[in-house]
Amino acid sequence: MAVWLKLSLIVLCGCLSCWVGSVWAQPPLPGFAALSAGQYPLADRQLSQAIAHGKATAALYGNRCWVRLSLERYEEAIKDCSVALDLQPHEPETWLNRGLAYYRQGQSQAAIADFDQLLQQSPTDYRAYYNRGLAYLDLAQPEQAIADFQQALERLPATEIGAAVDLHTDRCMGELHRAQPGPAVSACSQALELQPSAARARYLRALAHWQLHQPQAAIADLRQACDAFAQAGATVQLDRARQLLQHWQQQSSLVAQAPRLQSKNWPGAVTYAMDLANCHDRSPLNELEFCCDRAFQQC
Repeated sequence: MAVWLKLSLIVLCGCLSCWVGSVWAQPPLPGFAALSAGQYPLADRQLSQAIAHGKATAALYGNRCWVRLSLERYEEAIKDCSVALDLQPHEPETWLNRGLAYYRQGQSQAAIADFDQLLQQSPTDYRAYYNRGLAYLDLAQPEQAIADFQQALERLPATEIGAAVDLHTDRCMGELHRAQPGPAVSACSQALELQPSAARARYLRALAHWQLHQPQAAIADLRQACDAFAQAGATVQLDRARQLLQHWQQQSSLVAQAPRLQSKNWPGAVTYAMDLANCHDRSPLNELEFCCDRAFQQC
């Protein structure tokens, strides 16, 4: 199960995929059928009734934690998972789900501690490495995040193509966070080899190309990202990508005019034009905030 989490304005795909744990209790336990059918409010009621009637087992609390995580009731999910872990501390899914609830609440350090516990019990669980990597990225620790993404990739089953696309894409994000556009291009290219329609990978690779002063490649990727967002019906992402595309096209046009502007004795415009072309000292996650208005005013 994947969910999108807001990271920043510019990462309009904007978000990262989190791999959620599963329920670890089988039928005929209360709420299992509703939970399996995605009827989370009904599952929550059934599980709560069972717990209220004295069936306070680790399985019931663990499953209700999962349900409340799905309902975005993170504080309650954390409490339920904590009770389940008090009753059964050796259940990997509960550590995973509580860690994810902490992460979604913005408590990344607590999330990392839970993923650490999970890895002590299940050292090959690629989900723990991936989600811990996301938490490290949230704490602005891209080196640790990239290391965890690589660990997850090494343990990922070959059949999990979608998960591999997520991992390569978020590794690209980590490289952008540490201002390494070359490795970022490589990581996103690996994602796109697996899934050419991956809009977020295409978008992030466009940012990396722009950082490498490769405007034609950047604009080409961004156009394809716009097409992918349009095809997916992702209107918010599409609008933001189009806005960035317009900025880049304006910037590229202005830089191309630099010799003509200089001949007309408009040195200020040339300076700003060159600034627009040399964005390597600016975070790619804030690209939209860097507008070319001043350059055009100088013209």
